[in-house]
Amino acid sequence: MRVLQVLSSLNRLSGVANVVMNYYRLVEEKVKFDFLLYGEVEESFAEEVERYGSRIYYIPKFGIASYRRYQKEIKKFFREHGNQYEIVHIHEIMSQRVILPIAKKCGLKVVMHSHGPFPDSKMVGFAKAMRNRFLLKGFDRNADYYLACSAHAAKAFKRQKQVTVLNNGVDIDRYIDVPDMRNELGISKDAFVVGCVGRITRQKNPTAIIEIFSEVKKIDGGSLLVVAGSGDDGMAEMAAAVKQHNLDNSVKFIGNCKTIPALMKSLDAMLMPSLWEGLPVVLVEAQAAGLPCYCSDNIPQEANLTGNVKFLSLETGFDIWAKEIRSGHRISRQEIYDGFLKTGYELKHNAEVLLDIYREVAGSEA
Repeated sequence: MRVLQVLSSLNRLSGVANVVMNYYRLVEEKVKFDFLLYGEVEESFAEEVERYGSRIYYIPKFGIASYRRYQKEIKKFFREHGNQYEIVHIHEIMSQRVILPIAKKCGLKVVMHSHGPFPDSKMVGFAKAMRNRFLLKGFDRNADYYLACSAHAAKAFKRQKQVTVLNNGVDIDRYIDVPDMRNELGISKDAFVVGCVGRITRQKNPTAIIEIFSEVKKIDGGSLLVVAGSGDDGMAEMAAAVKQHNLDNSVKFIGNCKTIPALMKSLDAMLMPSLWEGLPVVLVEAQAAGLPCYCSDNIPQEANLTGNVKFLSLETGFDIWAKEIRSGHRISRQEIYDGFLKTGYELKHNAEVLLDIYREVAGSEA
């Protein structure tokens, strides 16, 4: 069986890309993934998937301004390659307005996958909210199967009663049995290190990250913030906040990191004051490493897999956030295993569930 995965990129710091790769490593002997992406990026999984025999296709980035061009490219793609697939698995929900009807016209089955709720106009502005409303028309009633990474993310499919929640599982052992990388980062073993990992966009609330960390510094003058990721507007906003709070010597921007498990092992706490989320993979990864995590209450409570996640309101004083962060601690290996097994985030089991879904949708025993 061959499945076409539609997502924005294979960036190593993309949560969606990591979800897909976590499953692919376990199922690639039984099903092959090809990838339809918006463009090449640095630090991607491209080399790895090509080793598995996957093909990667690039198309123009989707948007209102490029709608006609995008539609033309999609029609051309499915005309030339559509007969190679049984299933199209769409993770980039905005693109479904074009891809879904064309794929269905080619006789392909479509799996729609929600990785988070859709932000409202208060979060993205009226113009973008109207754009999203146009692009999402019909997305929750024309696919063959609906998946969501959490019950919260499933709410995106308002008209769909049949939505399967497939948890974003990770391989726990990769995060426990790994040395840290503090020496490589030039960080002393005694420093208290807060981490922010992922694409730094407005969604991640970059200014709040710095303002919270500045309060941590007031409690522990030797603490550091490590930012692993990239993002044009978000990084610029964060850099400005660093200068405003005179934190240049206390914040390390390390860019995209290939060794996330080792990075997680180097941290003492994970910070995520996001404006909105589905169920972020990086939060699952942090818990697999035993880290205490401090998140806004915009993140669903079901993200607390190990009991070591603290949810705080963005209306709460950031000094309170800082006190919570500085008082946290790692949990034991057994507590990590127990939490992941109890909440259904064990990766191998979930990979088999995904395979069964593909077989069901394709009507195949493969």
